[in-house]
Amino acid sequence: MKVLVTGATSGLGRNAVEYLRNKGISVRATGRNEAMGKLLMKMGAEFVHADLTELVSSQAKVMLAGVDTLWHCSSFTSPWGTQQAFDLANVRATRRLGEWAVAWGVRNFIHISSPSLYFDYHHHRDIQEAFRPHRFANEFARSKAAGEDVIQMLAQANPNTRFTVLRPQSLFGPHDKVFIPRLAQMMHHYGSVLLPRGGEALVDMTYYENAVHAMWLASQ
Repeated sequence: MKVLVTGATSGLGRNAVEYLRNKGISVRATGRNEAMGKLLMKMGAEFVHADLTELVSSQAKVMLAGVDTLWHCSSFTSPWGTQQAFDLANVRATRRLGEWAVAWGVRNFIHISSPSLYFDYHHHRDIQEAFRPHRFANEFARSKAAGEDVIQMLAQANPNTRFTVLRPQSLFGPHDKVFIPRLAQMMHHYGSVLLPRGGEALVDMTYYENAVHAMWLASQ
């Protein structure tokens, strides 16, 4: 088994590389942080420095050589940003990577999405899988929904590659550069963490290792 992990230099991808290497799995990791890439290489992973929004076919072919499973953790995750920036990273790059994966024989493609595509500033419980808000909360949510649509189309057209979409919520844990830092900033600014509805709201959170374990199970 050889796994390509995108977005491997931080957050979920970084934890995914550690998890796989601890199992003795051959890993090729890609990301934009070369310094972190050197640390991944010390773990025994191959590292390819790349920006998926600028990747071309010849580079992708080399990156996917010998890979049978792809864990697509890379994403532009931000409360702010232009529509173009979100589309390039979360839609176009996902489509191109999926097409290349099919073309070069990848058997399993695990795509990390987000339950933010359900969010419409109202409280919901037990909603249907197909639910979509009349208006997405932000460009990130819209782009992740569009990315899922891309994966659905690829899956229907290419039965020889198994596509799986996972939607972990509020990821936290080692190497986190998004969720915990924001909570720390809130603590520094307000002296406490502001809780939705005074602490009565139910909020799902996902520890990195639990998300990675789900990715592992989806790859079997």
